[in-house]
Amino acid sequence: MAVKMAASYPHLNKDLLLFGALVHDIGKIVEYKNGAIPQYTMEGKLLGHIVIGSEFAGQQIGRLRAEGVNFPERLEWMIKHMILSHHGSMEFGSPVIPLFPEAFVLHVADNLDAKMYIFKNKIQENDGDEEFFTNYDNFFAQQFFTYRYAAEDESEKQ
Repeated sequence: MAVKMAASYPHLNKDLLLFGALVHDIGKIVEYKNGAIPQYTMEGKLLGHIVIGSEFAGQQIGRLRAEGVNFPERLEWMIKHMILSHHGSMEFGSPVIPLFPEAFVLHVADNLDAKMYIFKNKIQENDGDEEFFTNYDNFFAQQFFTYRYAAEDESEKQ
């Protein structure tokens, strides 16, 4: 999605956007214990993947600098900002809101991906039911319309 968005908005720094898309959830590696059902680690519960990811980026950039790489300070801030702002608002766990175009586009792409995942799963949960709507979902404060249109539907009516 980030590649397509970068192509649609040529003024974006494509490399920065793609880097952000690849690393924005890097903190989840520490946030969760893998198993049949992923569970939070203590660090994950206390800090969350956003803060863990920003700290990880800072540590890796520090290592590069220790090896003599001249890593621009403003680029470090922008990378950390993309990680810290990718949920879009404090209400959804970001300590800051996106303040530059690549950070905003990363947030929009991540948000769209998460919401499409929810729609897909809600519709599939109802698969085979006669009803066209799911039960009311308190978390999302809505129902989901489960019917999927196909051109064959029209030919069956004729």
